[in-house]
Amino acid sequence: MKMYKFFSHHLLLVLSVLLFNQTSYSFTDETELSWPREVEAENAKILMYQPQVEAFTGDILSSRAAISVTMKDSVNPVFGVVWMDAKVSVDKDERTVEILELTVSKVHFPNATEEQAQKLSELLEKDIPTWDLTMSLDRLLVSLELVEKENNTSQDLKNEPPKIIFTTTPSMLITIDGEPKLQKIENTNLQSVINTPFFLLYDTNGKNYYLKGGSIWWKANDIKGDWQTTTNPPKEAVELAKQYEEQLNEDKEGLEILKEDVPTIIVATESTELIVTDGEPAFAPISNTDLLYIENAENELFLEIDTQKYFILISGRWYMSSDLNGPWTFVVSDKLPESFKRIPPDSPKGGVLSSVAGTEQANDAVLDSYIPQTSAIDRNDKSLEVTYDGEPKWENIEDTDMQYATNTASSIIKYGNAYYCCKEAAWYQASSPKGPWVVCVDVPDEIYTIPPSCPIYNVKYVYVYDSTPTVVYVGYYPGYVGSYVYGPTIVYGTGWYYRPWYGAYYYPRPVTWGFGVHYNSYTGWSYSFGIRFGGPHLWMGYGWHSHYHRGYWGAAGYHAGYHQGYRSGYYAGRRDSYRRNMYSNQNQGNRNIYGKKENIKRNKDVPRQRDKKNTNFSTKNKNNVYSDKNGNVHRKTKDGWQQKDKSGWTSDNKNKQRDKTGNLDKNRNKNIDRTKSLNKDYNNRQKSNNRYNKAPKNKTRTTRNRPRRR
Repeated sequence: MKMYKFFSHHLLLVLSVLLFNQTSYSFTDETELSWPREVEAENAKILMYQPQVEAFTGDILSSRAAISVTMKDSVNPVFGVVWMDAKVSVDKDERTVEILELTVSKVHFPNATEEQAQKLSELLEKDIPTWDLTMSLDRLLVSLELVEKENNTSQDLKNEPPKIIFTTTPSMLITIDGEPKLQKIENTNLQSVINTPFFLLYDTNGKNYYLKGGSIWWKANDIKGDWQTTTNPPKEAVELAKQYEEQLNEDKEGLEILKEDVPTIIVATESTELIVTDGEPAFAPISNTDLLYIENAENELFLEIDTQKYFILISGRWYMSSDLNGPWTFVVSDKLPESFKRIPPDSPKGGVLSSVAGTEQANDAVLDSYIPQTSAIDRNDKSLEVTYDGEPKWENIEDTDMQYATNTASSIIKYGNAYYCCKEAAWYQASSPKGPWVVCVDVPDEIYTIPPSCPIYNVKYVYVYDSTPTVVYVGYYPGYVGSYVYGPTIVYGTGWYYRPWYGAYYYPRPVTWGFGVHYNSYTGWSYSFGIRFGGPHLWMGYGWHSHYHRGYWGAAGYHAGYHQGYRSGYYAGRRDSYRRNMYSNQNQGNRNIYGKKENIKRNKDVPRQRDKKNTNFSTKNKNNVYSDKNGNVHRKTKDGWQQKDKSGWTSDNKNKQRDKTGNLDKNRNKNIDRTKSLNKDYNNRQKSNNRYNKAPKNKTRTTRNRPRRR
């Protein structure tokens, strides 16, 4: 059996970010993403106010926008409403939505003559599709609150708690996927434990296991027993470890942190999470709540004062117990004590609000699940190669007529006489399980019925939207990378345990537990285990087993992240500063699967009109003009709403008047409903601007692989 070669995921990740940034261009939010936009057209100046979204399905965005047109032979603008359907390209890393193709479906000028309206409509229908438009994803996300959406809640996820271990001693959890599976390393007396991402070996001579973290070695004769540090590991093990010394030596501060704070090793062979406090739990209050949080814990751990119940957040799920040693029970996020909603966003525990039902942060996270990351790939791409451990083996997918391949790291489905493979958020198909594979342009509907009990459940969140003879438009939703809507909040992972493949090779399946998964509003889900002890990459032998691919981490791959829960301990200040710089910055790297270095070559430039018109932010006009669904134009002033009519802007106070009987008539009821709708639009626009301004990515923005605007 050949020796597995080491592959430094962390090093490649850093290099890919550096390479990617070489083609970055900066632009300012004022000139690119703010509203209203101004365009010079033939014999006219057109002003478009911030669009109001009506629907977002797949990669098609439907909206309406208030608009004004000032002809060159006139000083008075004519106000109207335009309805548009646009094919969009979403970049969640850059927080932008680019309009690829746009069609004007309807135009209405309520105060224009028939002849004037006809002339203006022809102008807009011809001119607007030529505009170069990019929108803020954060503004779009908030606007989805007012749109009727399909229910995208994931069903049949598992929420039973994993085994939860509480300790007051600084400890590191080493997870193994079941009982250890040993594989001989050629020309040595060593065997590797293949069903773990950690650097874990067994010495057949000394009958001991060896674990390496940073520059420190541990030794145990029983893998679940007592682990002790050692300065005398087998020479063969030391030689193997040299393969990633360059990676470790680059992180000198991480190595020093680990030396100062050597952890106790806890090995788990079942789904497990670790609660660690630095000594006995130290409680701190959270203002405006009846909650205490444990400030010397690495976890999101709370105590409700009245009930004396503990609450912990793991992988987006809440669990409750009367004792830190358990037992723990699952709590649906909308059944949490009310105090959780009152946690201040800027408090040390404000990050958990994304997992508290009824909060703005939780709502934003759910709305994000409706927005796909999109791309266009080359229809002639033939790069897909699939490897099986022997001949293909198949297993039925529950309650469907499909089967999936079990002895491969790829997600392959057999349906009828055809085979489908989802690779890096794109679909391929073949008439044979071994290929040749071509880009798929029509995915069977049956695939979108895959249940979460199937290890490749996540592929149901990858779509083909459209195709041309040269390009296939594709996209994926957060479910593809393990983020699922469960009730009113999002969770990570399905909670199901998936049996891995053991043969000549070992293929792990996505996991929910064991790696300190946490959520950040702007960087998504990250793994934070080992943050206290120098950082995760000091512990894991990425690629030590060359067929891991993403295995444990799912389609998104591994992402380290700074965990904001730990604030005390012997070297807390130093550790927090270091971890914040390294992992917070790292998370700002590319999360777009289509933008990964290995996938860029299959991407296809979408045909764009070269002479598109620049749309410039108009600094002279406020973004306070709105349209209603009937095509009327309104503006918000300090005195209330005004409607544009033939005589100008007129305040609408009719909704405050009553007929002789003192009752509101039907027309006035309609006015009240319209005012309520406009107020919703106004509040939504204000909220969208606030979110845009708060998003860290919008403060220092780059556009990748895109020429600078002139």
